[in-house]
Amino acid sequence: MTEDDVERRSEIVAHLGEEVWPATGRQLIDVALATEAPDRVVSALRSLEPDATFGNVQQVWTTLGGEIEQKRF
Repeated sequence: MTEDDVERRSEIVAHLGEEVWPATGRQLIDVALATEAPDRVVSALRSLEPDATFGNVQQVWTTLGGEIEQKRF
């Protein structure tokens, strides 16, 4: 993951919180708007299927085309 990817994913997490899951794409947009998320977060969430259900931010992130962070040992 690039630094920009980490920043974008963190921004999504910061505006959705932990209590929202599971949530539909529509619900995620509502939460983002309620928390005054930046336009780029709202725009990304609007690209999700509105009726699809997501169990966590990782599912949202990968659906948006984000890469999964690889841990190094």
